Amino acid sequence: MRFMFSIVALVVTVALASDAAAQSRWSVEFRAGGAAPTEQLGSADLDLGVGMEVTGAYRLQPHLHLYGGWGRHDFHADESFAGADMDVEQTGYAYGLRFEHPFNESSELAYRVRFGGTYEHLEIDAGGDPVANTDHGVGWEAGTGVIVPMGAAWRLTPGVSYRSLSREIVIGAATTKVELRYVRFDVGLMRRF
Repeated sequence: MRFMFSIVALVVTVALASDAAAQSRWSVEFRAGGAAPTEQLGSADLDLGVGMEVTGAYRLQPHLHLYGGWGRHDFHADESFAGADMDVEQTGYAYGLRFEHPFNESSELAYRVRFGGTYEHLEIDAGGDPVANTDHGVGWEAGTGVIVPMGAAWRLTPGVSYRSLSREIVIGAATTKVELRYVRFDVGLMRRF
């Protein structure tokens, strides 16, 4: 047992202590921020939303990364096709490719471009109780941002992105096609190792 603990402690220490900005293959990122719907959800006007996302990425080439993660975004509607005072929750997975490149050869600042898919579902709640939800389905996302170094392995990653998801939702006997589209403004904290 001690031997196993020592091995785990050694691996964690090396991963945390490594100055792996140029050598790192893996990264983990936490993002949080606001979301502005670009259109109605069915007949509902959504308020500004909030959300968060956790992703992991693997560097395939010097500037190209494969990413995947899970996130949640919450919106509120005073009036909707499902009733008054409803909350809309979008949860699910995101995956795709991310391109990162310094602004110039001598710059530590970099830009990023992200494009990928989502596999998410929507849930409509009234007072915390589910009223209706959709099956999971495929959507898409595209985004851009800046990478600001904060030491050897940490990065601050402000950005903006656009997401789109179309699903059918059943409320009682009625089936309604809904499309959730929004612009997301968020800030991330990324750790490379």
